[in-house]
Amino acid sequence: MALILALTAFAQDYAFPTSQAHRQHFYPTAYYDHGGVQDWNCSNDSYAGHRGSDFGVGGFTGMDAGREVRAAADGVVVTAHDGEFDRCTTGSCAGGGGFGNYVSIDHADGRRTYYGHLKLGSVLVSAGDTVTCGQQLGEVGSSGNSTGPHLHFEVRVANVAVDPFEGSCNLVPSAWVDQGVYGGTPEITCGPPPVCDNSDTLACGQVLADANGGAGSTDVLGSYGCTTFTYTGPEIAYTLVPGSTGDVTVDLTGLSADLDLFAESDDTCEG
Repeated sequence: MALILALTAFAQDYAFPTSQAHRQHFYPTAYYDHGGVQDWNCSNDSYAGHRGSDFGVGGFTGMDAGREVRAAADGVVVTAHDGEFDRCTTGSCAGGGGFGNYVSIDHADGRRTYYGHLKLGSVLVSAGDTVTCGQQLGEVGSSGNSTGPHLHFEVRVANVAVDPFEGSCNLVPSAWVDQGVYGGTPEITCGPPPVCDNSDTLACGQVLADANGGAGSTDVLGSYGCTTFTYTGPEIAYTLVPGSTGDVTVDLTGLSADLDLFAESDDTCEG
């Protein structure tokens, strides 16, 4: 039996994270800083060290009117934090690791999105929930390290923040389905789910080998055939899809608590 080793998924594109009715109230106030207070368009609509994209809603008047924050794509909620003061103006209010009230979501392509500075009592989801693109998560507020009501939208890859906008000073593909024009907001169009790319086949009896990078490390050096890669995170899972149906045995051998390996096989390597 040959098994398909699926390791790669093409990126998931995002919809602007609000409703069609409320999009008109959002406008960018600070983009991701690429160094020297330079945004994706080589302008200076940012501030030093900013690692997200901020969108205002018309101050506290807009906040009090209730401006919806919605999921930019399908995914699973990692964190849903509420209960923090939401009328911060100092830029240094406590709670949520700086995000105040916030939600983070893992997506099928391995990226994670953050929705920060939400209104107190507005968070509608819980950790572990499966959400769909356009599902309401909460409302815009001014909690955490905020100087006024706005949505902080952040995209991370392997816990490193990246800019979702493509431009002259960020020559990577846009993470939006349609990012729109500079100074505006992206379109509210949900992208199709990412397509998993089968990177190789695994014949019965072949070995997948992994090793932690050191004591207490979450880095995993993985190898299969001629491909070697490093994974950083709480766990790693290989999905092996059989070419035929039948009973499956899952063997977990010599693995630590932060490494999960799922392998499909049988005792005879047949089937």
